[in-house]
Amino acid sequence: SYSGFSQNVIKVDFETADEGYTPSGTEGSGYTDVFNRSNSSLSNVTNEDGYFWAVEDLSLSNPYITLDQINVTGATSFTFSIDMTAHHYNDWDDSDELLITYSVDSGSYGNLMAVQNTDDGTIYNEPAALDTDFDGEGDCSGDNTIPALTQGTGGGGCAVSTSNFKTFTTSSISLSSNTTLDIKLQFNGLTSGDEGIYLDNITITHNSI
Repeated sequence: SYSGFSQNVIKVDFETADEGYTPSGTEGSGYTDVFNRSNSSLSNVTNEDGYFWAVEDLSLSNPYITLDQINVTGATSFTFSIDMTAHHYNDWDDSDELLITYSVDSGSYGNLMAVQNTDDGTIYNEPAALDTDFDGEGDCSGDNTIPALTQGTGGGGCAVSTSNFKTFTTSSISLSSNTTLDIKLQFNGLTSGDEGIYLDNITITHNSI
């Protein structure tokens, strides 16, 4: 089941284990060496609101989370938003990514949102940011850079100056007489110490009547 304020707002906030989401597996606890829900206190973060999903120094091979069979009958569009902050400002490698995809009516998956390191010619130890054009490189900007528990400037010049969870939202995605929506959050790499990201308040908003 999904929690939310109405049938048009579906929210997964990790307050209850496995409510509205399914992980491919879990490991660890706290906020290091983990792929699991956690309510640890994150350093320098003041807007935690209970449990979140913690991903750091994975032993699991490319795990994922799915949000399956969301009812979008009658909707002509939806938006997706997620709160995120990273472990450190300068520890994502070129091989690390969070790729979020979606499928309607159990069809093929398309890109929804992606997080990559801000490569800029340096393949190791850079900040993470939204990859808005899905070219494999994070787009460093005030809107797109992921906050981090530690702050600083990466070797390529991308600055991280905030730590709190930040909400990232897609543009409106069109639907056409669809009935179900599946969303997959795929985590690739993130296997080394200090490589991590924390997620909360995944929200899908659609306009069905």
